[in-house]
Amino acid sequence: MARIAAFFVLLAAALLILPPVTAQETNTPVAQPAGPDTNAPPVAQPASIPAAPPVAQPVNPPADNSTNAAPATPGLVITTPAAARFDSAMTLFNAGDYAGAVTAFSSFVSDFPQDRHREEALYRLAESYRNLGRADDALAAYTYQVQNYPEGPLLINGQLRRGAILFDTGKIADAIVPLQLVADKGDGELQEAAKYLLGRAFLATQKEADGRTLLQALAGAQPPGKFAGGAAQALAELDDSQGHYADALPFWQQALALATDPAVQASLAARGGWSALQASQPAVAEKLFQTVRQLDPSGDSRKAANTGLLRILFQQKRYTEWVAIYAAEKDKLLDSAQEETLYDLGHAQFKLKHWPEAVDGFDQFFKAYGTADVAVTAAYERFLAVTQIDAGRIVSEADVYLTAWPQSPYRARVQLLKAQELTAEQNFAAALPLWESLVKEPGDASWPHLEIELELARSYDHLGQFESAATAYQAYLDGLGGRPGDHSTARLRVQARLAVCLQKSNQLMAATQAWQAVQSLAPDGTPEQKMALESLGLIYARGGPAQEQAMVSTFQKLLEQFPQSGLRALAAFSIGDSLFKSHDYAGAERYLLEARDWDATAWMQPATQRLILGAFGMKNYEKTAAYLKEYDTLPALADPSAQVAARLPAALFYWLAETARKAGRWEAAETYYTRVTQHSDPGDLLAGAWWQLGEVESHRREWTQAVTSYQKYRELKPDAQNATVVLLALGRAQLGAQNFDAAKATGQQALQQALEGPDNASARMLLGEIAYATHDYAEAAKAFATLSLLFDDPKITPQAMSRAADAFEQAGDTDKAADWRQKLKAKYPDFQETSYL
Repeated sequence: MARIAAFFVLLAAALLILPPVTAQETNTPVAQPAGPDTNAPPVAQPASIPAAPPVAQPVNPPADNSTNAAPATPGLVITTPAAARFDSAMTLFNAGDYAGAVTAFSSFVSDFPQDRHREEALYRLAESYRNLGRADDALAAYTYQVQNYPEGPLLINGQLRRGAILFDTGKIADAIVPLQLVADKGDGELQEAAKYLLGRAFLATQKEADGRTLLQALAGAQPPGKFAGGAAQALAELDDSQGHYADALPFWQQALALATDPAVQASLAARGGWSALQASQPAVAEKLFQTVRQLDPSGDSRKAANTGLLRILFQQKRYTEWVAIYAAEKDKLLDSAQEETLYDLGHAQFKLKHWPEAVDGFDQFFKAYGTADVAVTAAYERFLAVTQIDAGRIVSEADVYLTAWPQSPYRARVQLLKAQELTAEQNFAAALPLWESLVKEPGDASWPHLEIELELARSYDHLGQFESAATAYQAYLDGLGGRPGDHSTARLRVQARLAVCLQKSNQLMAATQAWQAVQSLAPDGTPEQKMALESLGLIYARGGPAQEQAMVSTFQKLLEQFPQSGLRALAAFSIGDSLFKSHDYAGAERYLLEARDWDATAWMQPATQRLILGAFGMKNYEKTAAYLKEYDTLPALADPSAQVAARLPAALFYWLAETARKAGRWEAAETYYTRVTQHSDPGDLLAGAWWQLGEVESHRREWTQAVTSYQKYRELKPDAQNATVVLLALGRAQLGAQNFDAAKATGQQALQQALEGPDNASARMLLGEIAYATHDYAEAAKAFATLSLLFDDPKITPQAMSRAADAFEQAGDTDKAADWRQKLKAKYPDFQETSYL
């Protein structure tokens, strides 16, 4: 994370810079009021010192024999009007009434131009202006004083004040001359103050060497003078500004040692702590920051110290302490360091594995600094924290991160986690593009190149891209050879997958060699040896008829040696299928049943299909029907091509229908004929199936369905659609369906086509039954009687005679009805009447 380059940027933002000594703080040895009231109201006064003020007289002058003095009287204090006016002005000044003092001293210097206190009056006038904050007026008054009294006793005081005001108002170059004069001619504290300000002025005007000399002399004076601390601070600030933090640190420590005010001490310790931190002396910095925290319970210095202390703890990875101090002091931190602090909050919680707290910390950071340079790192760590809370969010959070930070240096790491999660979810299609991209990443020494190569291979493998998977597995094995250590287990496992992929990509020769390599690596009796045997069986199975016998023998050996093999169902099916194809249906049955038992999901459908066809091949109706019943309960296959492969031939259903019909199993016959008619490829069996279905439906008196079936037959067989036998069957069904008009038309057509013989008799019988059903009993009686006379058939004739009797009776001709019954009994005494329909 980019840290703030210089500590004083933070401190300045917090207003912690220790103010320089100004004109108000030089404390020259001129009488000052004890407690000035700087809020005194301003008094009207001239903008500047009068052009020709009267001459001042010194305070407490010696005996004066001039004419200005009143004659002395023993025992009495003699004063003059000038002295009285001066004393009055001084009284105002000493009382802190600077506005009144300005008026009084201005009047004095104007009214007494020759008085010996005039220089001091000018000086006090300037002091009054200064105390009122009227720097320009004060500067003019001091300047007037020193110009008019270049040899006066207050010259040094006035020049020092002039230099201080010029310095404070930014006129640094103009301040140098008066300050230099005081430094050269003054003594004591006045000289120290001048040297202090002059040293700072030199620094501000690019005369660093001169400035350093003056300030170092003050800072190093023994015993320390009044300005030793200020000089040390100025030197510390200079070194800090130049990035010489190690040089600045001793000066801060010296200034701290000389300071007495707790607030000033706290400020100096804070600034010294930051210099120590920048100078890579964290222990010293921490001690100074702790000193600040003891001195300043709530001020800006504490904010700077807390901020610096947090940085030290963060740099030293003392995250528990960091979090504790932040929790206690979060409202006492530098606002200018908030970006750093909020990031560090999230990171510290992250390192402590406080995942929800880390997310919350980073969210605070993003709310204020979402576009900061370090935001990309914060977002990455937040992503990691979220995934620790809920691994199910890895993919969605990765997408959010990658969208927001497409150029992130952590892009590949995020993609890696996303790819791993997608792989764990078995979503190899989504994971594959990521692995393909990640395998091309150069990465560093920690980048898991080989592991990515392996996951790429696995994704190809799971997605059925076996040729690409084989290439990736081989690349992994090649890389594994250059990695130190024993990797025999991994090599054996990957070698086996390589062999599988070569096998599945139809590279059978290479696959055979790969499985041979697996056998050479695998100990006897191990799962790997079993896998090799299984896979070789699969390869032989792919080899077609030329290797079918090898496949059978291999799988038989597998079942013998590894009866619990995961491929035992496949092996059993493969053996059973081979026997089935060679028409050894009885031999195949055992293996096909085992395949179903061992893995119903995979083999129930194909094994049952072959069991049905095998039973059909053996013409075993019961087994065929039983296996078919099981087959019909299996779920439909979704894949159209698989549906075609799973389809049973129409001939099988036709044979079942015929067998059932011949055995009088009418319901079963109807079912199987119907399946022929519904078959997608019935071939030449379709028309016959419709005919037979109509016959079965007629037998079961399902007349409406029978009509439909016969009509379907007529559509499929246009050359036979009007055959008499077809018309007779259709007419009878139409009669049963009570479609009398259609039945009559069909019967009449049949009668016209069959002029004699059994079909003629059947047509007449049909028409008679239609007339009877429509209550045309006379016509019915006529038809049945005619039929009885025209034909002498042991089956149809007695039936016609019986129906003639019925018709005559219904017609109300009971005599004829009785006559026909007598004839019937005489000619066919054993006749048992049956229904026509």
